[in-house]
Amino acid sequence: RSLLVETGAPHVELLSQAIHDSEPPVAADLLQVVASVDPEQGPKVALELVVEADVEVQLQALAIIEHGTYDQQVGQRLAQLLDAGSIEVRLRALRMLESHKERWAFHAVASRLQRNANRDLQPREIDALATAMVRIWDERAFHTFLGWIKPRGLLKRVLLGQATLKRASVTGLSFIPGEQAEEYIRLVAKTASDDLHAHCMQCLVRHRRL
Repeated sequence: RSLLVETGAPHVELLSQAIHDSEPPVAADLLQVVASVDPEQGPKVALELVVEADVEVQLQALAIIEHGTYDQQVGQRLAQLLDAGSIEVRLRALRMLESHKERWAFHAVASRLQRNANRDLQPREIDALATAMVRIWDERAFHTFLGWIKPRGLLKRVLLGQATLKRASVTGLSFIPGEQAEEYIRLVAKTASDDLHAHCMQCLVRHRRL
């Protein structure tokens, strides 16, 4: 890889093509070479690869994209990766999307959580999605969490994975100051299962530290 970085400047296009023809570990190395040889071309190649690539290549691509210029196309790619097969890719993309705090991304994050609430989402992903919602748009997140805790009408009948959404809501509310947020955490705790009740208690402690 070091040798290619030293000699690859005239051959960026060839190196870029070789990424597509290589096995994942080699493709990840070549992508790193392209980014080192041509800092402008590297993020473009990474953006082309990041959605469909192997996990190792996706993570390398995200590391390169993170140091490139952010624009709406980058944001849309990151939003797509919220549904990636690897939790590590999903969480890395989420952190990057969250850091830019664009309000259009709120819907992508909330939808990811609601669409998959009746599946086996790991607690760390539930909590990361809920936290991102607050950091992207805290006011909208607050009202979304209240709707998940006390769904009404048609939403109450069609809302799946309510335990997951309640956990997410409690996590998110623990980052929102105010008595009302604490009241709703306590409301969830009253009827929660043992695991969720323990999570509510932890979140109440965090909320008091705000």
